[in-house]
Amino acid sequence: MVERRILVVLGCVLLAGGCSSLGAVFDRSSDNGLEEVDGLLGSVERAHLECELSRTESAVALDALHAVVAPDFRGDAILAYGELEGQLELSVEQAANLRATIAPMKSSAEGVAAEWRADLEAFGSDVMRQKSRERLEETTSAFVSVQAPLVAACDAYDLFNMGLTDHVLYLGHDLNSSSIAAIEDELVVLTALQVDLDTKLDACMRAAGEYVRGNALRGQLAAPVAMSEDSPSLRMASGN
Repeated sequence: MVERRILVVLGCVLLAGGCSSLGAVFDRSSDNGLEEVDGLLGSVERAHLECELSRTESAVALDALHAVVAPDFRGDAILAYGELEGQLELSVEQAANLRATIAPMKSSAEGVAAEWRADLEAFGSDVMRQKSRERLEETTSAFVSVQAPLVAACDAYDLFNMGLTDHVLYLGHDLNSSSIAAIEDELVVLTALQVDLDTKLDACMRAAGEYVRGNALRGQLAAPVAMSEDSPSLRMASGN
C-alpha cells in the first residue's frame, strides 16, 4: 500500500512538471510568432510598393530630361530645366525610400528565423521538428530571393540618379543645341541605365509577390490566383 502511494505521488509530480514545461512552451503572450511573421510580410509589401513608386519616379525624371533635350523643343528652357531639377530631387528621394526598406525587412526576417529556430527545440516529435525545420529553410530561401533583387535595384537606382545628376549639372550652365549634341552618347547610356533599373525593379516586385503568396497568413489572400504583382497591396485583409 505504501509503495502504491509513493508511485501515485511520483506520477502526480511528473505530470505536474510536464504540464509546467508545456505551459512554458505555449506562453507566447510577450512574443507572438505569427505577429512577427505578419510584420515581415508587411515589410516585404512595403518594399514592393517602393519598387513600384521607384519605377514611376525614375521614368518621369528621364522623361523630363528628354523633354529638355528634344530636337523639337519650343518651350521655356528655364522653366523646363527647373522641372528637370525638381524631378531629379524626387527621384533621389525615392531612391532613399527604396533603400530604407532593406534594413527593417532584414531585421524582421532575422527575428522570425531566430524565434523559429528556438522553437524547434520544443517539439516532442522528431518528424514534426524536421518538417518545421524544412519550412524554415524554404521560407529563409524565399526571403533571400526578395532581398537580393532589392539590393540590386537600389544600386541600379543610385547609378541612374548619379548619371541623371551629371546631366542636370552639365545642362545647368550650357543648355543649347550644340551642348546637347555633344552628349548624345551619354543620353543613350542614361536611358539604358533606366531600362536596367526598370528590369531590376520588376524582378524585385515579382519576388515580393511570390513571397507573400507563399507565406501570407490564412485568410489574408482573397484571390491568390488573380493577384497581380503590380498592385501596391499584395494581400487582401480578411475583415480586419
